[in-house]
Amino acid sequence: MLTHDTESAGGGGMGSEQQAPQEGDPRRSSAAARIEPPETCFQRAQRYEQGAGPAQDLIRAAFWYHRAAVQGHPEAANALGYLYATGQGVRRDEAVAATWFRHAARHGHPDAQANLALLYGEGRGVPRDLGEAVKWLVLAARQGSPEAQAFLARAYTEGLYGLEPDPWQATYWRHNAVFSRARRRARG
Repeated sequence: MLTHDTESAGGGGMGSEQQAPQEGDPRRSSAAARIEPPETCFQRAQRYEQGAGPAQDLIRAAFWYHRAAVQGHPEAANALGYLYATGQGVRRDEAVAATWFRHAARHGHPDAQANLALLYGEGRGVPRDLGEAVKWLVLAARQGSPEAQAFLARAYTEGLYGLEPDPWQATYWRHNAVFSRARRRARG
């Protein structure tokens, strides 16, 4: 269920296996990166991640997501958490992923809230805590995350994450997931 929408306008350090910065590597221009606004860093990261303009380069994408995230950009923090959770462009590290998801989740990012809920529910990178998992899952679902709504419907159907099976709640969240997906598709 980890979600990271690379189509929308939306850390930890670099993985330890990375080589020293070479000529042209964005890590060599850290002073320039510090003065760039977070949205500019985020957009640059997206271009590297998607391969739009420059060739796809997930190491550089992680670098620029990190630059935006440390400046308080929640969507960049979620994207960076996703890269760490999946090991794309950085060494896979679910504890670091949880740190970045938590940063974005506390700033109200619904995908990060859903991602953090998954990590807490499965005990990946954080101690398993079903109460925290449900808290973040409900917050994401209430903000219209179709993935969180669908998972909450399943949790109420099957009694997952310590929730008692509740057919009414399951139906409620299932319908919300359908409508949220339709709204997301309508927005483009």
